Amino acid sequence: MRRMIVVAAGVAALALWMWVPVLANAQVDGAEPHTRIALVSDVRTLQPGIPFTAGIVLTMDPGWHTYWKNPGESGLATEVRWIVPEGFTVGETEWPLPEKKIEEGDVLTFGYGGETMLLATITPPATALPGTAADLRVEAEWLECEKTCVPGSGRAALRLPVTGTRPMPANQQLF
Repeated sequence: MRRMIVVAAGVAALALWMWVPVLANAQVDGAEPHTRIALVSDVRTLQPGIPFTAGIVLTMDPGWHTYWKNPGESGLATEVRWIVPEGFTVGETEWPLPEKKIEEGDVLTFGYGGETMLLATITPPATALPGTAADLRVEAEWLECEKTCVPGSGRAALRLPVTGTRPMPANQQLF
């Protein structure tokens, strides 16, 4: 019995770790990450078959930047991987216009400083059951640079309840 309780506690801790929004987890030589990640949506609830928009918010420390899908002559593109429930579809990632930078040595790059949001349209299946919830996750990898560059990565999650009614809007100021 005691062993079952220990195993159950471990499974619960792992489940919590996997679904709670996580800040960037990249660290080099014990240094703190310079980019954080969050997952937001333009709805609080989902309706079966009705698309909504989700946003991956990347927030960089002052002076730090990440790169666009085409980083230019240097850098590495930010990569995004969606993990959604079966039957959900995720559209192409929509990238905001990047900042153009000429870095040391006349190197042209494209990227983001401060904060940016990558968007995707997600469509729940028409068969999604009201009364359930959809767990959406995103994993991302990037190169974060100031005077030097370090690899960064992070994951974030969002749980949205499925209802039989029109989706409730959320985060309108962001979208």
